[in-house]
Amino acid sequence: MHAILAEFGLPTHYPEELEKLADEIDDRISADEIARREDFRDITTFTIDPADAKDFDDALSIRPVGENRWEVGVHIADVTYYVQEESIIEAEGRERATSVYLVDRTIPVSYTHLR
Repeated sequence: MHAILAEFGLPTHYPEELEKLADEIDDRISADEIARREDFRDITTFTIDPADAKDFDDALSIRPVGENRWEVGVHIADVTYYVQEESIIEAEGRERATSVYLVDRTIPVSYTHLR
């Protein structure tokens, strides 16, 4: 696996400065921010990520919207509330572009895997 990492120049860790910044991110959302958004918390929603996933950021929801009619929602986590444009966290994510899955490890794109 190390040869694959080296051959493709894949990162094996995050810069220390980035890890410190990620630890400082407040994961609470203000009442004002919640009021600006559509609230799906009362809708039956379930993750489609496996139990051993590093994060649960993909989900489906379902709710009745009329007689014999159902709405299926597709939900994908959006970190833009937490990650500011032009920050080193955003730059690192842009540089990585996607997670890489190898036989013995995952090299994540997202800072959320740090927590």
